[in-house]
Amino acid sequence: MQDLNIQSLALREMVSEGHERGLLQRRISLFNDSKESHYDTESLCKTHVAGAAAALPKRTNSPIHLFSYSLHTKAAFTLAEVLITLGIIGVVAAMTLPALIDNHNKSEVEARLEKFYSSMNQAIRMAELDYGPREYWFEDNNDLALQEAWIKKYIVPYMSVVKTDTVRMGNENFFTVYFSDGSAVSMATSNGRDWFFFPGSPEKCISLSASRSYADIIGRCAFAFYYNPKLKSDGSFSQWNFEPFMAYWDGTENSLKNHQNYGCYTNTTWHAYCTRLIQYNGWKIPKDYPFRVKYR
Repeated sequence: MQDLNIQSLALREMVSEGHERGLLQRRISLFNDSKESHYDTESLCKTHVAGAAAALPKRTNSPIHLFSYSLHTKAAFTLAEVLITLGIIGVVAAMTLPALIDNHNKSEVEARLEKFYSSMNQAIRMAELDYGPREYWFEDNNDLALQEAWIKKYIVPYMSVVKTDTVRMGNENFFTVYFSDGSAVSMATSNGRDWFFFPGSPEKCISLSASRSYADIIGRCAFAFYYNPKLKSDGSFSQWNFEPFMAYWDGTENSLKNHQNYGCYTNTTWHAYCTRLIQYNGWKIPKDYPFRVKYR
């Protein structure tokens, strides 16, 4: 009986040992299969990648090859397309540039007119502090030397002046004051009441007239002002402040445009009311203004 038990136990150990060996062999087999599968997959991927790379165009350092490669891979404008585009830009510029220049000229002339008007009246008020009321030191004469002395005493010290000189209009020399912003003002040789303001160079403006007459340039690149702080017989002032020319004006816009002698829009000898019309319009040149203004 004891021998039977010993044999039975030995048999069980043999069966168990065989079972464990079988399990171990199966695990080794599965591991080998998995490893072979992994290597097969990796090998397959490498094969596909290599094939795809071989199909791509190869780039070299050759300039010719680089140029041909870029043509195949990048879009570019043709010479004809570039020329057509430049032509369109040129046409648009030709259509819009004159209007842009005109608008700029108008804006600059408006700004300089208003600035001059303010600066001149401020200078007169400052001169009053030094010399008393303006009606006592104002002079109305046609002597060029006396005009020069008067302007240098009562006007020049109170404004931003860079130089004084004379400009020739017609057959006469007009004493002229030049300001730091490039503008200038001349006093009429016939009296001390009429003044002509130039938003830009007086010489360039006057040269636009074949006869070098102020009548041809007023309202374009020169603008008429008037100053006469003298008492009338009724005790009132002819024109207390330095103002745009408005002699005989009836106070209406229609008169500023269509007055038979001074109207800005009429065929008169000189368009003296143009300055007053711009001031009347808030120092803005009206949209239907009859002239192209210039300041340079």
